[in-house]
Amino acid sequence: MGRFSKTTWKNFMLSLLVGGVSLVAVAYLSLSVTRDLRLLNSAQSDNVQWTLSQLEVEFLEFDSHLAATLHEDDPDLRTLRREFDIFYSRVKTLSESALYEELRDLQGFSGNLNRIQAFLNAALPAIDADDQELSEALRDLRTQSLEARAAVRPLSNSA
Repeated sequence: MGRFSKTTWKNFMLSLLVGGVSLVAVAYLSLSVTRDLRLLNSAQSDNVQWTLSQLEVEFLEFDSHLAATLHEDDPDLRTLRREFDIFYSRVKTLSESALYEELRDLQGFSGNLNRIQAFLNAALPAIDADDQELSEALRDLRTQSLEARAAVRPLSNSA
C-alpha cells in the first residue's frame, strides 16, 4: 500500500466531510417530512371534528331562532332563512366533500346524515316560500326540527 500524497489525502478527507454532512442533511429532512405528514394528518382530523361540532352549533342557532319566532308577533323570517341556509350549507359540505367520504361509509354516520338531509328537504319548500306561507309552517317546522335534533347530536359526536 503506497503512501497517499497530501493532495489526495486532503481530497479524500474533504469528500468524507461532504458525504457526512450530506447524510446528516438527508436524515434531518426525512425527519422533518415525517413530522410534517403527522401534523397534516392531525390537522385534517381536527378539521373533521371542527366541522362536525360546527354543524351542531349551526343547527342549534337555527333551532333556537325557529323556537323564538313562534313567540314573536313580527318574527324575523330573514334571519331564520339565513340560519337555515348556513346549516344547509354545512350539511351539504358533509354530504359532498371528499374529505368526509370515509365518515359517510360508516353506517351510524350515514344514517344520521340521511335523517338530517330528509329534514332539510322537507323544510326547504317552507323556507323558500313567501313570508306568509313560512309563518304558517313555523309550528310544523319546529316539530320536524325537534325530530332532526335526535340525529344532529350523534352525528357531531361520531368523529
